[in-house]
Amino acid sequence: MTHSFFNSLANRLLFQGYLSKKDGHEIKEASFHVRLLKKEDALKMFALSQKIYSSLKPEEKTFIHKHEDISYYKNITDDRSMAYMGVFHKGTLIGMSYIKICADLQTFSNEIPNQTSQAFDDNSFVATFGGDCVLPAYRGNKLNQIMVRIRKELAQKIGCQEAYAIIDRNNINNLTPYFANHFSLISSGIDPTDNGPIYTMQIGLKRSNTGRIRTPSQFAFASVKDKERIDNLLAQNFQGVRYDTLYQIMEFIRKPTLIYTQKRVLVTHPQQRKDLQYV
Repeated sequence: MTHSFFNSLANRLLFQGYLSKKDGHEIKEASFHVRLLKKEDALKMFALSQKIYSSLKPEEKTFIHKHEDISYYKNITDDRSMAYMGVFHKGTLIGMSYIKICADLQTFSNEIPNQTSQAFDDNSFVATFGGDCVLPAYRGNKLNQIMVRIRKELAQKIGCQEAYAIIDRNNINNLTPYFANHFSLISSGIDPTDNGPIYTMQIGLKRSNTGRIRTPSQFAFASVKDKERIDNLLAQNFQGVRYDTLYQIMEFIRKPTLIYTQKRVLVTHPQQRKDLQYV
């Protein structure tokens, strides 16, 4: 089912839009489009990966695996449960990411360490996202946010109950596209493959029949840069959502929404530096 679904999208544009900036400067009439990547795109994917790594600053971290051999990209279509998508501008690949559909717990555990999902108890699918990257010159156009949204929509169409992603804790900017798409920050830990620190993001994709939203019984503010505080709150069963998401939850009577909520919510807010606790 997954393979045939991805095949049906092989020659279709998933999104079209316009870039607003390049190298930090405003540009006009610069169109881009998003489509699934094919074996024929292997050279472009390899070139993009090399450019991403060559442009990294010494203090920067990225959660995209560096592949020294182009054969990795030539063989991406061999995994029928996975699909890469790419952002193109004037024929140049400027960003890419992948979606993988997990049908069992073992496959899921290989993608998202230290987590489990009850979806497999119902023989349902779970989607995992990864490989998010955009060339530095084109950052600031919300391209990663767009790719997260597209993958979320694809996962829903396939019938996934949940979607997950892991983010390098040293690259907190990568949290933004997921918070913008209403993912929650549910845990922090260590990636066993490279011992790197990671955050785990999650969203429920199954539509609720009740439509009822309850105000969280507790919530707390934390800066996304305050890793120690976030770790402590996660250990107390808080979960992270974007600041304006909480505002929507608190105003749910006047502004009905289907945003996934928890009983206890950690609200990550870059400008909020005080340790405020509301009960």
